[in-house]
Amino acid sequence: MNDQTTTDAAIRLRILTCPTCGVAFGVPAALHAAAVSKGASIFCPSGHSQPARPERPEELLQQNFLLLEEVATLRFHMDNAERELAILRPLAPTASPPAEPVPLTPAELKHRCKVLALRAGHSGPTKKICRFCVKALGELDVHLLRNHAKEIESMPASIFVLP
Repeated sequence: MNDQTTTDAAIRLRILTCPTCGVAFGVPAALHAAAVSKGASIFCPSGHSQPARPERPEELLQQNFLLLEEVATLRFHMDNAERELAILRPLAPTASPPAEPVPLTPAELKHRCKVLALRAGHSGPTKKICRFCVKALGELDVHLLRNHAKEIESMPASIFVLP
């Protein structure tokens, strides 16, 4: 009978090379940072001691670039998830039948169109994508007002609050 369990974990490693024997090895980044701040030594797998040095500027720039790419990717996914949620939220079942929508004033409808245009995904430097008909358009707020007023009126007001 096998009583072993497995666990996956993500640990950021600092890759070092021993100057004495040339062996490359990984040290957890937190351990490396602690050794640098205390002026302690790090030992390679063969037992050779080496001082923990701060990372070189080019390494920091590369790490910064990778982190910025990761942030951009996460923001992209978050924006997509928010758009999908805004579309699906009105479709979610409610405990009571929805009340008849109150007709919006022209100013409120125009505001909602502008908010949706601000949050729309981009297709090139000047075009935005309509969430209803999936067309790339230059003036999305005008398109929404002309072609999708009924859909926008039926959406809950909480979607259109800007942070």
